[in-house]
Amino acid sequence: MRVGGAWTTLAGERFKVWRTSLHPGGDGVVHPTGTTPIELLEVQPAGKARMAASAWANGARWSDGDRLGT
Repeated sequence: MRVGGAWTTLAGERFKVWRTSLHPGGDGVVHPTGTTPIELLEVQPAGKARMAASAWANGARWSDGDRLGT
C-alpha cells in the first residue's frame, strides 16, 4: 500500500510516509489507527533521503505507543 507522500510528525520532526502495509509483517514500524494498525515501511525525514522505516525509527528513538502528529 502506498500512502502517497503524506507528511506527519514525531516529537515535532516532520517526515514523509512513502509506503505502508495494512498487514504488519515485522519489517517496519507498527502504528495504531482507529481501526486497523498500519506498518510504516518507507519514510523520508525532512531534508534527507528515503529510508526504511525501521532505520528511521532507530534514529528517531521510536518506541511502542508513540503517536504520530498531524
